[in-house]
Amino acid sequence: MVVVCIPPLLRQLTKGQDKVVVDGNTLRKVVDRLDENYPGLKSRLIVEGQLKPSLTASIDGVFIRRGLYERVNADSEVTFLPNISGG
Repeated sequence: MVVVCIPPLLRQLTKGQDKVVVDGNTLRKVVDRLDENYPGLKSRLIVEGQLKPSLTASIDGVFIRRGLYERVNADSEVTFLPNISGG
C-alpha cells in the first residue's frame, strides 16, 4: 500500500492524520483512492485533470515530471507539497 503524506492545510479532510495509506499504481489512481476515502481531497489537489499549479508532488523523495501518470510502487511514499514563492 502507498503511504501518502498529507500537508497540514489538508489534514482537516483526513481527520487530522498526517499520513494515510491507499492503493494505486499511478499518481492519478492514488488521488482517486484518496478522494474515495477522504471526500474533497481530489478537488484540493487536482484542477482540470492536472495537479494544481500551486502544488508539487514527490514519490519516494523524487519530484515527479509526468504528472498524474507517474508510476507509483506498492511500497512508495507520496508527498504533496505546496509551492513556495516570493522574493
